[in-house]
Amino acid sequence: MDDLKAGDFKTKEIVRDALIAIGPPAIPALREALNDLRTLNWAAFALAGIGKESLPVLFDALTNGPSLTRREIAGAGVMQANALLPYEDEIVPVLVVCMRQE
Repeated sequence: MDDLKAGDFKTKEIVRDALIAIGPPAIPALREALNDLRTLNWAAFALAGIGKESLPVLFDALTNGPSLTRREIAGAGVMQANALLPYEDEIVPVLVVCMRQE
């Protein structure tokens, strides 16, 4: 996770891909990484890459997280990541709720 905070772009890509490969066991660390501006975007995309198991964490961040976290996840297109496309029926209602928030 330190490399995700301070590494160069290539290193961060490698770490993100490794976390996706680890899968659901990486979710708790990625949940924490959503609280750090240096890792927020990378963590969100790693969670999206993990897929359905990470949806509760992403939904919580979108609906209850700090405004910066909500904006970053929504604005970066995390919820449209390829790994999440099969779950659009679950994602769309959450996005509608988020659109009604400030």
